[in-house]
Amino acid sequence: MTDLPPASILVSTSARARLAEAGRRLRECLETGDEVLLLAASRGAADDLLRGLTGTGGGLLGVHAMSFQQWAREAAALDLAARGLRPITPLGTEAIAARAARLAAADGELERLSPVAAMPGFARSLAATLGELRAAGVPAPALMDDDGTRDLGRLLERFTCEMERFALADRSAVLRLAAEAVAKGRAIVPPRSIWLDLSVRSRSQADVLGALAARSREVVATVAAGDDESLEWLTSVFGAEAATNVDQDADGEARTSLGRVQRLVFETGVDAEGTASAEETPPSVDLFSAAGEGQECVEIARRIRRAAAGGLAFDRIAILVRQPTAYLPLVEDALGRARIPTYITRGSLRPNPAGRAFLALLACAGERLSASRFAEYLSLGQTPEPAEDGAPPKVEEVPWVEPAGDQLVLKSPEATNPESTAADAEDAGESEEDATPAGALRAPAQWERLLVDAAVVGHAERWRTRLEGLDAEFRLQLREVEDENEGRRGYLERQIARLGTLRSFALPLVEFLEGLPESADWGVWLDRLGRLATMSLRRPQSVLEVLAELRPLSEVDEVGLAEVERVLAERLRFSWREPPKRRYGRVFVGGVEESAGRSFDLVFVPGLAEGVFPRRSGEDALLLDERRRALGGAGIRLAVDVDRTRREQLLLRLAAGAAGRSLVASYPRVDLVQGRARVPSLYALDLLRAAEGRLPDLDTLGRRAAAAGAAVVGWPAPADPEEAIDEAEFDLAMLQPLLGSGLSAAERRGRARFLLSSNEHLARALRARARRWRKGWFPVDGLVDAGEEARDYLSRHRIGERSYSPTALQNFAACPYRFYLQAVLYLRPRDELVRLEQLDPLTRGGIFHEIQFRLFGALREAELLPVTSARLDDAFRVLDVVVEEAEREYRDELAPPIERVWRAEFEGLRGDLRGWLRQVADEGGGWTPIHAELGFGLARSRDRDPQSVREAAPVLDVARLRGSIDLVEADAAGRLRVTDHKTGGARHAGSSLVIGGGKVLQPVLYSLAAEAVLGRDVVSGRLFYCTQRGGYRDVSVPLDERSRNAAGKMFATVDGALEEGFLPAAPGRDECRYCDYRPVCGPYEDLRVARKQKSRLGALNDLRLEP
Repeated sequence: MTDLPPASILVSTSARARLAEAGRRLRECLETGDEVLLLAASRGAADDLLRGLTGTGGGLLGVHAMSFQQWAREAAALDLAARGLRPITPLGTEAIAARAARLAAADGELERLSPVAAMPGFARSLAATLGELRAAGVPAPALMDDDGTRDLGRLLERFTCEMERFALADRSAVLRLAAEAVAKGRAIVPPRSIWLDLSVRSRSQADVLGALAARSREVVATVAAGDDESLEWLTSVFGAEAATNVDQDADGEARTSLGRVQRLVFETGVDAEGTASAEETPPSVDLFSAAGEGQECVEIARRIRRAAAGGLAFDRIAILVRQPTAYLPLVEDALGRARIPTYITRGSLRPNPAGRAFLALLACAGERLSASRFAEYLSLGQTPEPAEDGAPPKVEEVPWVEPAGDQLVLKSPEATNPESTAADAEDAGESEEDATPAGALRAPAQWERLLVDAAVVGHAERWRTRLEGLDAEFRLQLREVEDENEGRRGYLERQIARLGTLRSFALPLVEFLEGLPESADWGVWLDRLGRLATMSLRRPQSVLEVLAELRPLSEVDEVGLAEVERVLAERLRFSWREPPKRRYGRVFVGGVEESAGRSFDLVFVPGLAEGVFPRRSGEDALLLDERRRALGGAGIRLAVDVDRTRREQLLLRLAAGAAGRSLVASYPRVDLVQGRARVPSLYALDLLRAAEGRLPDLDTLGRRAAAAGAAVVGWPAPADPEEAIDEAEFDLAMLQPLLGSGLSAAERRGRARFLLSSNEHLARALRARARRWRKGWFPVDGLVDAGEEARDYLSRHRIGERSYSPTALQNFAACPYRFYLQAVLYLRPRDELVRLEQLDPLTRGGIFHEIQFRLFGALREAELLPVTSARLDDAFRVLDVVVEEAEREYRDELAPPIERVWRAEFEGLRGDLRGWLRQVADEGGGWTPIHAELGFGLARSRDRDPQSVREAAPVLDVARLRGSIDLVEADAAGRLRVTDHKTGGARHAGSSLVIGGGKVLQPVLYSLAAEAVLGRDVVSGRLFYCTQRGGYRDVSVPLDERSRNAAGKMFATVDGALEEGFLPAAPGRDECRYCDYRPVCGPYEDLRVARKQKSRLGALNDLRLEP
């Protein structure tokens, strides 16, 4: 190779060739005794070059290695300090852009952009466009002449004024100061410089490099072939004669397919076929396809394992992706399954729970202390450990943290965040119930429901009132369900405890949010927000780091909450996980652009599908290409569509150039999100054209790419089990030949037995699944063949040992396993959120029964019982008084969120009660109410009849019942009738009803209980559907020998099942459709039980046949 001039620009398609030449020149420079400034596209690329040189023997002294941006900030540091300027990160630039847009819109300066100036995302787009304009040196007046850019010119002018007013410096300002400092000798510059694949895109960058070149004794710059923009800017500094094509002396490399790709991809007018040679074994360029992005990454992991088995070190392998947000999580998962160590430069983009919780609190403050926003904060599980009094931790001083963005201080790229590891260990696996006490704050789903049910909105005092109202509502429900089951009662008691703890924690936080200023300077905001993050987040580090980026803006004033939210939203929703401390011994995974200045032996480029790579690009909506070209006539260079296309092509050139031995490209055949087929992109086709000298037709290419993958089509595992990347793939690969292979049952028997011995959990799951579908009964079918300990527990729940409510006993006939879960284990499903516009059905029923109870007392005092047609108008007046009193009491107690809806609910109650009274009056007064809410087996209460007893009611000498009878009436002969009022729809009718197959027990069991409690004969029990929805129908059941025998049979059946320990999941017809316990059993229990032996269900089926 000819001698290079003192200023050399080395151009090559191969990163290996560029790095080799740069390394050679670096050693030559060091041999002169001079220090060398090594600038690279990234600090990691510079370190890789130095480590590569030291790996061959000997140390390197006198090399200053850093990225271009790091060096520029260092060079400008003294001038920044002298002028009192504070450098800001892109987040700070976005904040100033948002401020400029807000002020310009408020002053009426915007015309075309006025409708979108406050839209989400506008500030970020504006900051990017303004940054490009400032980097290119575009003055604001140059944009004022055109109607389409006049608004942008005013925003640029306003942005510049705000930057100067508050003494701030963005990246372009830092570059200008760096160029000035270097040119005037205020920055120390080593005599020799090596620039490694710098991406030069603006005048400000070129000016800095020009000033640096003028101070340097020798400069060597490497440029990737195809990076025409960087080459043009560098030749404008050094002259065109400084450029040298390093590839012209390496024609031998072009005989490989990789060499041809590096030289011929995107080259037009070149006969690629004429450069092709005999096929390589193995090929240095390969293309494969997979069913989707996830399977594509699995195939990459498989090929990495093969390469490593052949002796290739992991750190000589790279995966370069065009869309990191889509591919990095999949790559991380696939390589993790294959147990391949990785160095992911930015980590996968993950939701930031702490940041999202913080944004939810800001949204809560901005939406009048919205309960749903506060519930969103709680649902993310980021609440800190409360203080001893249950309040959020007190914040004496917000801890200082280092900003997350660019810094003036040079740090090793291998520095790690001390919280990065801990931040990944979220509480996803923690149980909401069992892992913490009932009142603990680590039960996000519980707190979300509590706050949505409370429907608080408005000021902090409203929060206090509504939470107290919700507590009262729970206590009302507790009184209502005491006669139902212990599980429900226990649940409500836990909810009351949780609510108390929540009130202690939430109210101080809500008061703090209410105290946030409407408008303040950023300094005040940063102090308040820092305190909010520290008191409200378990791990506030990520939020504090982002807030620290905005410290230079402390003096910027007139900032509102909405503007704060817009600035912080994008940065706090997601976060990049820090990479490992060292990248060596790990597969490099990063964006394609991060391969600049790096070389690997094996490079994978996934995602070469249309719309993915190349990425769809469009014009800048704020500055269209037509106007950009017009500015170009004035000597201003701004990127247009041709430049964007070349930049996208450059990414593939960089990826191909980074490969030293092999390049493997791939694409997904199916878009799994949209459910449509995908085709390889034109980039993939041009890659093959350059590699092979010809372009196959699309069908041939598709078949060939699909065949290159190891996975079987339609089966997520390879054909060869030895190619599996993990145990799951191995198992599937072993099973696939046995499915649909034509083998007989005898030949297949035992072939998958290895699954039972390889993993005890898998074996247990497989056996459970098989047994649930077999004809016999097994323990996986519910509580079947209980052991000694289980039977000992069940013995304490037999019919004669404890009391049951009729509602709990009804569950047995519906499904014995449901009865077991609800009445024996006291399990209850998690409540679903209900619409705030309506009262909860249970709460409405409680109010309805409470009004009925009060009405009976008032009618008794007014001597209006029994209610007849003659007394109906007087009864209506009494009813109106009772309803109005109840409405006022419950309004104070429950603090309804919406007045109009509350009034509508009570008018609905009033209408139902009037219809019920009219129905009672139509009976003619033959029955006189004597007891209301007659309780037995329950605690005494003012809401029950004075004749209620604490002891359970013994019935039929075999069982004990507890509950509360809504109404007991007597006729003229002294006989009693028991009524159970229903507020739902009528589901039971007909004169033949007795116990309804064991599912309608209240009429008979309440009649038996009334006989035991009152010592008088009861002739019948009935269900009275006393609402318009129920049609005001009543269903009467005589208490005779037939009904007594049916009740006895029910008691015997339930007691026998408890004694035997046989309570299987054996639902009746359609019982699973609305069963609360369906998540426990699964959706096919009715199909499974149809296959089971019927003999053991004889007693249950006989009970279900009872009328």
